[in-house]
Amino acid sequence: MKLPKGWKKGRFGELATFRNGLNFVLSDSGDVVSVVGVKDFQRNFSIGYENLEKVRIAGRLSEDDLLRNDDLLFVRSNGNKALVGRCLLIKSISKQISFSGFTIRARLRSADACSTYLGYYFHSGYARRKIDQAGGGTNIANLSQDVLASIDIPLPPLPEQRKIAEILGAWDDGLETLDALIAAKERRKKGLMQRLLTGKRRVKGIASKWATFKLGQLFSERVEQNRADLPLLAITADRGVLPRDELSKRDTSSEDKSKYLRIVPGDIGYNTMRMWQGVSALSALEGIISPAYTVCIPSGKIDGCFAAHFFKLPHTIHLFRRHSQGLVDDTLNLKYPNFATIEVRIPTDVAEQRAIADMLDACDEELCLLRDQRAAVERQKRGLMQRLLTGRVRTRTHGQTRTDKD
Repeated sequence: MKLPKGWKKGRFGELATFRNGLNFVLSDSGDVVSVVGVKDFQRNFSIGYENLEKVRIAGRLSEDDLLRNDDLLFVRSNGNKALVGRCLLIKSISKQISFSGFTIRARLRSADACSTYLGYYFHSGYARRKIDQAGGGTNIANLSQDVLASIDIPLPPLPEQRKIAEILGAWDDGLETLDALIAAKERRKKGLMQRLLTGKRRVKGIASKWATFKLGQLFSERVEQNRADLPLLAITADRGVLPRDELSKRDTSSEDKSKYLRIVPGDIGYNTMRMWQGVSALSALEGIISPAYTVCIPSGKIDGCFAAHFFKLPHTIHLFRRHSQGLVDDTLNLKYPNFATIEVRIPTDVAEQRAIADMLDACDEELCLLRDQRAAVERQKRGLMQRLLTGRVRTRTHGQTRTDKD
């Protein structure tokens, strides 16, 4: 890549020193320290320190064993190769915090680089590709200090680095605001589900009785096979029923689809071995699904949308687990005969069921819009980051932007 005017190239090893994280020896006495581990590397490269693991270690920690503000932390090794090389920026430390043996700390020693700018650079696709290339292939299994040190980084003048970091930081602030709003809406929906689906909160204007039914009174099983002419579908816990080719997982379905089950709009399908984990959904599509699923047809006594929400209620999921057969979690299964024996308490008036479902559907629609908005902001930020980190868009220190040709 040709560097813009005024930019230079700096090798990371010339800009920073490196240290592998510690493999702690635990003890009943000694220092108690909070530790940043691989699990703390979230989607964004900043970190909250409230939920870090605390360990009591043998001996005492030196200053070099602790993190400082403006350190950069990288995942050195992990079973998930996609995590290797992920970067965290350390900011706002107010207590002793160390770092685990599966990480590498980079500490700047050059006055020519801004740690926040470097943090954003290592979150770019350019840095990811350079790390993979320096490591000898795609998705390296272990990141070494030598690989990190060999990475060439395009460096604008320091004021421009800081301005780039400031601009991208404003986008991250917006994403954090959306994340907080989404989390609040999710909590609100969970609370609303708990009240509406248990009768603690009633629908205004509807005063129907609630009664106990066995699920076998509310659903029948659909067992229709030999429909290989229909499209292959999948059932997910969070995305509902969707075409199988929309999943990123490798398709492991059998070539012989003769025993696959037909599902139609209005049916509820569930994963027979994962119903106790909430893997069920109302279908809006017609197609076939694996025999590992069970297909239920709602009767006239229960609204399908209401049932789909009711099946996600923690109490209902607990019932599914209690009635599943198997010695350990990996072998638990809830086949229709056992499903049919489960007793649930619901409104007898389908109109009240539909009103409850409408309220919860409105929550889902709001959450869907917010998640789409967040995804759009994330894409826009990444596009801007790509242009800023390559100099295709330049910044002025007073906040305006211009192209490199200006």
